[in-house]
Amino acid sequence: MRKASVLSGSPTVFNTSFGSGNFGSWINDEFGLPAYEYSPSVATPPVDAFHQLGNDSMTALAHADGYVELFTSRTFPRFANKYIASDFNFAGGFGWVVDGNSLWSTFYADRPPASNYQRIFGMGYCKKVASNGGLQLTQYVFAPDGDDDVLIEKIVFENISAMPKQIQYFDYWDVAWWFPRLGILSGYEWSTVTTVFDPTRAAIKAVSTSLAGNIALPNALGDPSPKTSFVTFLSDSIDAFDTVKKAFFGQGTRQAPAAVTAGSLSNSLDGSGLLLNQDAVLATQKNFSLAPGASRTMFVLYGIAARGSEDAVIDAYRANYAMRLADTTAAWSARLPQFVVPQDTWLQREMAWSYYYLRSGILKDDFFGLHIANQGGYYLYGLGLNAAMRDPLQHVLPLIYSDPGLAKETLVYVLRAMKQNGQIPYGIAGHGSWSNFPFDPSDMSLWLFWTVSEYVCATRDFAFLDEFHPFYDAGGATTYDALKSAFAYETQVIGTGSHGLIRLRNSDWDDTLVLSSGNPIGTATNGESTMNTVMAIAIYPRLAQLAVRKGDAAFATSINTATAALTTAANNQWKGNQFNRAWIEDQLFSGTLTEVGANQFFLESNVFGLLADILSPADVDTLVGTIKTQASDPSSIGASVQAAGATRFATGTWYSMSAACLLGLLRQASSNAHARSLAWTEFRKNTLGNHADLYPDLWYGIWSGPDFYANELQNSQQPGTYSLSNFPIANMHAHSQPLWISLNIAGLRVDSAGYTIDPAVPFTDFSWASQIYQVQFTSRTAAGSIQALANDTIRMNVRLPASINPATMSVHVHGGVVPFSIASGMAVFDLPLTAGASTVWTIA
Repeated sequence: MRKASVLSGSPTVFNTSFGSGNFGSWINDEFGLPAYEYSPSVATPPVDAFHQLGNDSMTALAHADGYVELFTSRTFPRFANKYIASDFNFAGGFGWVVDGNSLWSTFYADRPPASNYQRIFGMGYCKKVASNGGLQLTQYVFAPDGDDDVLIEKIVFENISAMPKQIQYFDYWDVAWWFPRLGILSGYEWSTVTTVFDPTRAAIKAVSTSLAGNIALPNALGDPSPKTSFVTFLSDSIDAFDTVKKAFFGQGTRQAPAAVTAGSLSNSLDGSGLLLNQDAVLATQKNFSLAPGASRTMFVLYGIAARGSEDAVIDAYRANYAMRLADTTAAWSARLPQFVVPQDTWLQREMAWSYYYLRSGILKDDFFGLHIANQGGYYLYGLGLNAAMRDPLQHVLPLIYSDPGLAKETLVYVLRAMKQNGQIPYGIAGHGSWSNFPFDPSDMSLWLFWTVSEYVCATRDFAFLDEFHPFYDAGGATTYDALKSAFAYETQVIGTGSHGLIRLRNSDWDDTLVLSSGNPIGTATNGESTMNTVMAIAIYPRLAQLAVRKGDAAFATSINTATAALTTAANNQWKGNQFNRAWIEDQLFSGTLTEVGANQFFLESNVFGLLADILSPADVDTLVGTIKTQASDPSSIGASVQAAGATRFATGTWYSMSAACLLGLLRQASSNAHARSLAWTEFRKNTLGNHADLYPDLWYGIWSGPDFYANELQNSQQPGTYSLSNFPIANMHAHSQPLWISLNIAGLRVDSAGYTIDPAVPFTDFSWASQIYQVQFTSRTAAGSIQALANDTIRMNVRLPASINPATMSVHVHGGVVPFSIASGMAVFDLPLTAGASTVWTIA
């Protein structure tokens, strides 16, 4: 429940009228939450559409065919039950019904021809309703709130016929431990299992026989923590089971396993220690009768845990299991932020949904002992990487204003992954293993400075700067000293090149910029990045503010000196209507740098150029016009990172750069009407709703998406499509960046002094609210609340509502009138904050 809310009661009905595409429709579900009912109307549905489930530890991919794959990266990225049909590994989360002489499957592709089948993707759950022969089966598979790698099935059987029924139900989960290792090295874990039945817990288990390794040491190839997969009935006893795949399937098929056809599982076990994990299954049988009109509900717990800990996990779910689904959806309902505008009201649904995807994408990493906002998508599920490290730092920016504790854990994760010389890895793979892939990008520390400063200024948790963290290789330092080490690495190891710009190294965000040059080695050595230079100019002052707050005048001076030098170098890259992109070596053995972007537009350097705020008002207006004509107008789904004629380097529309574009426009919005107008246009273009409306026959881009799309400026690929088709959704950029921009377009800006609220929403009435932060504007009032993590008094700068009378207005804090001043159309006043409590302010 929100504390000290300034907002009226939130609506219980979300606008579902826009952005459904041709694969179903948005609905308001039974829990009062938005959900997507999957019912494709296209002639050829996708081979594999899926939806993300998740809690604070794991994610799961719920596929439209009715099976669910559980994914965890606690001690190694792994699918606990990989679907590989050729190996007779079918993941799980479905079953078979024997109703008299009728045998049918709840797997969608195997459903009876005359059956009805409904599929719903919801917040934290997937639901299917299958009806056949007078029996209706409703199954929820959901990720219960908490920190365990488990899923729960709630299965409701209803006899909707006039005759009694004798039912046998066979529930199926697989083992099939699969490690994604950089794609080409992916495969089943090198582990055999023993299988056991635990009658006291009504549980069957597949227990790894692997030797335990040292969990304190990194491991790029194997999991040092042997696992146990398990299935247990929470509401019933198990009538029969099979744990050996050959015993269960025999000569049968997925549609009709031999043991199911026989009507009785064989209680097969294998204690030899020679059974490959992918040859084990966790299949159970329950027999019961149903009178006409009667129903029966079963609860099944499936999961994976460190060997020896599985009983404690199972026992934790034996109580209150019947309320777990309601509790989980209620928790999602309470957490959802709300972005409410009078037009495009479907944005409230989309921002709430994007929060769900972002928050449910959090994973637990036991090597670092922390939760982490992994990028997801192909990078996680196909490569097994937490990469690049800039990505989780971007993803947690909106979480600072809804889940600050989780945001802080990601910051600590990156600090612990840093080496003592200040180098941040490109990514982490396997069990805590550095993966430079082999990149040592030049921008990693810039994202760290940005996100740390955002976190401490927003939460007032300046004590975080004094917390101690071990370095990845040796020693340790406080957050503040680690930032100083990262700054030293950025300025002294990466350094600047012959034009005074930050050197490229292996990449500067665009991982192809160096590799696609004519001389990658020379470019990595001598190339320079205008993008990272103007990005540093925008971010370094935030780091300097932290130095001032710490009383470290010498460090603040060194930052300011570096910023001034970079500003001079960046100004020399201004071409009158745009910044160039970079300097690269484009010919072998020449030693000569070639300018990129002198005559062709590149988005990356230019949007950070706006954010750096180093141009004159006239040049800002020129640059906004260039962005509009070269990158925004020609692309229907968000500004393109290259203008027409792109032949190499990153192309298409990337959420990461779209967010930077919007932030740059918003930085100029209060003084430049063109920037303000373009910001809202770009924000709307970057939504899933817009993509679904433009490309309704693409299933991805409706309820989730990848990190980039092809756009109209690329001749080689259909606009709106994604090239890595195996995992075209569940990339957190598709959710974190629009959600982050919704906060900023609602006016949010923080620094060490306090908050500025300067909205760029093209409506006088709007609101943005989470459990931590709220703001609401009407034509005559403004109000909000802030829940900080520490005591502090901050300076508030709030744009005056459009129709307020400055001569008669007043400012209230917790109902009491407080003094204020007015400067440049902003109300300026002090706001005292109390740790853990919401402080409410109003202007009327």
